[in-house]
Amino acid sequence: MTTVKRSVRLNRRLLTTSSFDSGALGPLVSLIHRAPAPGTYQAVVLRDGQRAGTTCFRVTDDKAGTQLNIDLASVALRTGAATRCACREHPESAPAVSPQGYVLFHVSRGAGGYAVVVGEAKEGSQAVFDSRALTDGDLFALSFIVPATYAVTSPGGAGQGEIQVAPIPPGTNLRAVSPVSVDASRDGFQPARVTVHVGQGVAFRIRSVTRIVIEKRSPAASRRAAPLAPGARRILRRVRVRKLR
Repeated sequence: MTTVKRSVRLNRRLLTTSSFDSGALGPLVSLIHRAPAPGTYQAVVLRDGQRAGTTCFRVTDDKAGTQLNIDLASVALRTGAATRCACREHPESAPAVSPQGYVLFHVSRGAGGYAVVVGEAKEGSQAVFDSRALTDGDLFALSFIVPATYAVTSPGGAGQGEIQVAPIPPGTNLRAVSPVSVDASRDGFQPARVTVHVGQGVAFRIRSVTRIVIEKRSPAASRRAAPLAPGARRILRRVRVRKLR
C-alpha cells in the first residue's frame, strides 16, 4: 500500500480576523458587481491604497459566461505594480463575461486590504467602478468561521445591525443551507439582526450606501447587547460580605 502525504496550509489569520470591510477586501468576503457595458476594461488592484497589480477583462456577447471571478491577491502576485497589462494590446486574450452577467472580486490568500478600480482599457478613461464606493445593485457577501457576535455599520448611514454566528449543528450540510440576505440602505439594515451558522453566507444587497463595516464584539459587549426574552425580567442579586474578626 502506498501512503499519500498531503500538505495542508492553514491561513491562521482567518481564525483571528475580527473585522470585515467592503472597502478593504480580504479572505472570506467577495464583492459582486454587475458587468458594465460591452467593451474591454482594465482593473487596477490596490492594496492599502497603493497600486498592487493590473488585469483586464472583456464584456461581450460572444459566448461569454454570466459570471467572471477575479482573485485580487493573484493579480497582485502575478503582475506586481505594473501600470499596464498585456491584454490591453491583445484584448482577445482577456477573460470575458456577458453584459447580463456579473464580475465577482475576491481574495484567496494573505491578510487582505485590497480594493479594485475598473475603467475602460484606454488612455484617459474614467473609472466605472470603485470597490471603495459601492453602488446600488452591488452585493457584498461573506461567511464566518468563528462563532461570535458581530456589529454591522455603514459609515454615513443611520442604521446598525448585528450578526450572531453560532457553531454548526451536528450533521448540517452547509451546501444545502441558503445564504441570508440583508438589504443595506441609508435608513438601516433589513433585517437588522440575523443568526447564521459557521460557514453559512450573508449577502448584503446595496441600496444607497457605499460601504459596509463588520466588527466582532467583545464577549462583554455581546452580553450587554443580548436582549431579554419576551416576558423575562432581570434578577438582581445582593451579596452581603461580612468582615472577619
